[in-house]
Amino acid sequence: MMDDRTILTARKHIRIAHHIPGRIRLRFQPNILHDLPQFTAAEGKALLTRFAGILDVRVNASALSAIVSYDRAKLPSCLWEKLINGTRQQAEDAVAEMQRPTP
Repeated sequence: MMDDRTILTARKHIRIAHHIPGRIRLRFQPNILHDLPQFTAAEGKALLTRFAGILDVRVNASALSAIVSYDRAKLPSCLWEKLINGTRQQAEDAVAEMQRPTP
């Protein structure tokens, strides 16, 4: 089961390849398996679908990428930047906010 620790470990191996509000392409680096040896495409999808406002996740395992469509009203674009490129604290705060139920 995915938990916050898994998300925070995986983020070191994820890069934002392209981002427009409502749609983001993430690239997973092959070395993700060093820190998370059992990590699979299905787990990557499960990892992303934990967040509120996710509309669709399409994983391309051979390209090590995922395209995520999300509701901009529920999941502000800036949270992706904090999650992937921010400090550990910013990432932790982003995870907490991204999982928060929306009214």
